[in-house]
Amino acid sequence: RLPLSSLHFLTFIFVVTSTMTTKFMMMMTTNLLLLMMMMMMHATSPHVGVADAFFQGWGRDTSSTDINSRSAGRAVPPPKPAGASSWPAKGENDVYFAHISDFGVNNRNQRKVAKVLGAAAHHYNISAVVTGGDNFYPDGVASLRDPRFRACFEEQYSDTDALFVPWWPSLGDHDVCGNVQAQIDYSKNSERWDMPAPYYMRTLQAGKGGKVVVALLIIETSSLEAYFAPEDQDIENRRFQYKMDKQVTSKEAGARQLAWIKSQASEARRNGAEWIVAVGHKPAITAANRQWRGDGATRELGGRMWYAEAVLVNGQLHDALVDAGVDVMLAGHDHSLQHLESPKSGFTTIISGAAGYGASQRSALNIDPEHESYVYAADLDDGDGGFAIYGVGDDGLFKVMFFDEEGRLLWRATLNRKCSRDEAPPIRHYRCVGERSA
Repeated sequence: RLPLSSLHFLTFIFVVTSTMTTKFMMMMTTNLLLLMMMMMMHATSPHVGVADAFFQGWGRDTSSTDINSRSAGRAVPPPKPAGASSWPAKGENDVYFAHISDFGVNNRNQRKVAKVLGAAAHHYNISAVVTGGDNFYPDGVASLRDPRFRACFEEQYSDTDALFVPWWPSLGDHDVCGNVQAQIDYSKNSERWDMPAPYYMRTLQAGKGGKVVVALLIIETSSLEAYFAPEDQDIENRRFQYKMDKQVTSKEAGARQLAWIKSQASEARRNGAEWIVAVGHKPAITAANRQWRGDGATRELGGRMWYAEAVLVNGQLHDALVDAGVDVMLAGHDHSLQHLESPKSGFTTIISGAAGYGASQRSALNIDPEHESYVYAADLDDGDGGFAIYGVGDDGLFKVMFFDEEGRLLWRATLNRKCSRDEAPPIRHYRCVGERSA
C-alpha cells in the first residue's frame, strides 16, 4: 500500500497529464480532421485518387505561395538581357505567342533560356506558349505526382507573371514513352498547362477587334509517323517503340488524327481563320541530317534508313498538311532553330527545338544549307539554346523571330499568305502558301 502523500502526488500527476493529453489530443484531432477534409476535396477530381491527392505536392506546391498561381510570378518586369536593345517594338494590335520545344531537362541551359524567354514574354506581352514536345526527358512523366512537373516546368517558368499564360503543349517522342494521361490530367492542377487530349485545337484572335484569327492545331506526330510508314517498314522496331504508349502512337491512332486534322482545318478556314498552324514534335521539313550510322541514333529497317522519320515519312506529313489547308508547321525534335519553306508548295516549317536540351552536333549543327527548303538556320554552338516568338496583327502578316539564350535577335521574317516573295532586308517577306481561292 502507498502512503497518503504518494497517492496525493500520483493524483496530481494524473490530473496534469490528463489536462495536457486532452489539449494535445484535441489539437491532433483537429489537425487530422483538416487533413482528411483536404484529401477529400482533392479526391473529388475523377482523375485524382485519395493517395494521389495526398502526394500532390510532388506536382503542385500546396503552400501559401503556390507556384502554379499567377500570384507566384513576379509582377516586377524581369531584367532585360544585353541583346534586348535589338528587339523589334511590339505592334499596337499585334498578338504574340512563344514557341519552345525539347526543354524538359532541368539543366543550366533550360534555366538560361527560360530567363530570356520570360523577358521576351514581358516585352511582347505574349498571350500563350506552344510547345513542340519533349516536355519531360527522358521518358515523359510517370504519374500526376512526378517531380518533373515541378522541376522541369513550374520552377523553370515562374520568374515573371508574363509566363503565366495558357501553355498549349504537344507530345514528343520522349513524352509518349511515359504516362500520357498524366500530362493530360495535369491540366486540372495547373493554371497554365492546358492539354485536354493528345491532339486538340486552340485559337488566338489578333488585330483590332480580334478580327484576325489564328487557328492552332496541336498534333501528335508519333502516330502520324506510324500511319505513314510503308507496309514493309517494321514499325515495331522504330526508336522507342517498345516504350511508347500504343494507344496514342499506333497506326490506327494516326489515321483517326489525320481525319481530325482535315476536318478541323477545313472548319477553321470556313470560319474565317487567316492562319492555320500545326504545332507538333517531328517536323514536316528539316535541313538537319540525323542519318548517322553506327551511333545508335538511326536504324536500318526493311532496307530503309529510319529518321523521324525519313522526315515523316518521305514527305507524307508535308503533303497531308498542305492538302488539309495548313499554312505553317511549328515543330521541335531537331535541337535547332530553323526556318524552312518548300519550293514546291510554299509550305513553311519553323523548328524551335533548343529550349533545354540545347543545340547538338547531331541534330542542329549538321544542317545542310543547300537543302532545297533552307531559308535560315541559327549558327548555334553545341549546347546553346534559343526559342521563337510569333506575332500577328491588323495586316494579317505572320511575324517570326528567333532569339538565343543571351537574348540576341537571330532572325526576323514575315510570312504573307497573299503576296509573292519580296525580299527587303532586314525583314523578309515569304509567300508561305500563296493566294488561296475562297
